[in-house]
Amino acid sequence: MKDTFVFLRTGVSGGTGTLSIRLSESLIKKGYEVLYICQEINDINNAENLKKLGVKIHKWKESKISNNLIQIYGSRKRYIFMTYSLNEFLLVESMKKYIHINNSILYVVHQYGLTKGYGVSNWLKPMLAIFYKRLVKKILNSERVIFMDDFIPSFTKKYYNLECNNMRSLIINLPMVVKKFDSNSVDNKLKLNIFNLLTISRAEFPFKGYLIGLIKEYNKLCEIYNDIELTIITFGQDVERINKEVNSLSREVKEKIHVYGQTSYSKLMNYFNKSHLYIGMGSTILDAANHSTPSLIVSQYTYDCFTSGFFHMQPNLLVAKENSYEGINTYIENVKNMGQKAYKELCIREYRTLSKNYNMNSFFDYLERDNSKSSDMLFSKYELTTYRVFSVIGQCVKLVRKNAIKERNK
Repeated sequence: MKDTFVFLRTGVSGGTGTLSIRLSESLIKKGYEVLYICQEINDINNAENLKKLGVKIHKWKESKISNNLIQIYGSRKRYIFMTYSLNEFLLVESMKKYIHINNSILYVVHQYGLTKGYGVSNWLKPMLAIFYKRLVKKILNSERVIFMDDFIPSFTKKYYNLECNNMRSLIINLPMVVKKFDSNSVDNKLKLNIFNLLTISRAEFPFKGYLIGLIKEYNKLCEIYNDIELTIITFGQDVERINKEVNSLSREVKEKIHVYGQTSYSKLMNYFNKSHLYIGMGSTILDAANHSTPSLIVSQYTYDCFTSGFFHMQPNLLVAKENSYEGINTYIENVKNMGQKAYKELCIREYRTLSKNYNMNSFFDYLERDNSKSSDMLFSKYELTTYRVFSVIGQCVKLVRKNAIKERNK
């Protein structure tokens, strides 16, 4: 009998939420029982999609996870855990004393996923970097970590000044259930009188600050064209900043921008099918290609909207390449003014890039490797205790910052 596969995450939203949905669908088809354990249900649509697939969702406090698993599923159950952050991975390691964990996988999908201490106070940063460098090196050598693209391992290696020769073998592009290319959808778009732009993103700044830049660039396009519309699907802590930016525009432009809130993953197809061009970063680039829609990949951590080109031009990187930034409007105008044949060829090229590089096979090949040592404790009691101390300090620092921001905004 297969081990039970467990996703352990703070919530169910964002790209990791939709990634978990895709993986769950394939895992269940392969005969795995799948659990999803989180501390909050922050995306009802994603939670419902997981339930429809047959995933059992549990909202538990971290301190209760081991006992709850034993009480509900028995003490003999064996597990494979998937996490998306270093804190979650270390939590799983600490639970190996109580439950049978045959394998634990850390899938790093964010550039700061392993870089603890980045951006914190000067007095704390050196201590964090020294301590976590030791832990990260152990994780890399154990091959219990995988990366979604080329950029993250390179960034991690540079941050910690690490010598690690196996990083390239740990890159597994985000797995997708690749659909059949929909030529009818492309034909239907070409019949529309309005050229439609689409972006989907959490309102989380400055990480996704490109949303503000996109609105500004769209406003410039409207000075030239009157047949372009922009759809923004977004939610999160900074959504009011987006609304404020939209409301600052003229009535004519504002009426052509459509802002929607949290939307079910299964319903996004309706928006892709009406869009000629997708603009964004991360896993939504793959969703666009999977729905026969070309994408421009934008830069992160900036309030400008720069791109390094189409998805097919950088197949293994889902954010804009550093030092390759260009203004986005030239690309948008080129697509808008393409002939039908050129546009169809662009859609096919984007789809083939997805099909070649982002199917499920690589992930399951990794999952089925010999993991006979993965059940061993990777860290000492001292390391896990020190991690918990640093974690508490980090939470206190975040709380102080959050309260300071609230005071400034009063």
